[in-house]
Amino acid sequence: MKKILLYMLTLFMFISCGKTGSNESYLKVLNTAPANLQQDVIASSTIVVNFNQKITNVNMALINTDKLSGETKGEIVISDKKATFIPEYGLSNNEYKVIIYKEGTTSPSKQLLKENYTFTFKVILTPVNEANTTNKKQEENTTKETNNNQSYSTCDLIPQMECDDIKKIEN
Repeated sequence: MKKILLYMLTLFMFISCGKTGSNESYLKVLNTAPANLQQDVIASSTIVVNFNQKITNVNMALINTDKLSGETKGEIVISDKKATFIPEYGLSNNEYKVIIYKEGTTSPSKQLLKENYTFTFKVILTPVNEANTTNKKQEENTTKETNNNQSYSTCDLIPQMECDDIKKIEN
């Protein structure tokens, strides 16, 4: 009876330890930036994926779902537990799907993702910033300033030699 009980206890511990060990041995995606289903991603964004373990290789595809061209070209930079995808030409105003393939995504101990990991996000074009427009108008106004009904050009505010150089460039 003791042998059977000992055998069952040993078998139970072996099975439970095996399950715990196998779950921890898989690579896992902890989080991404942009987040899954995010709707306000700017066109100059990079795609960042954080894993639970150090990684040696990532097999990732960034697919523009609104274009027939499909996959977006870019560079993947790996740093410890993080993979960053830098698009070659930035992102357009569309929806994107990111697929991290389990085949080809590995850790130093040769661990793989349990399954492919997928997330989506939408890129929006940023509207023209009114502050930038205001600054541009202010820059244009610095070439001519009016004070007490007198007009001054930029040349009145800088040494004559520099002003002559500016006039040569303008002509």
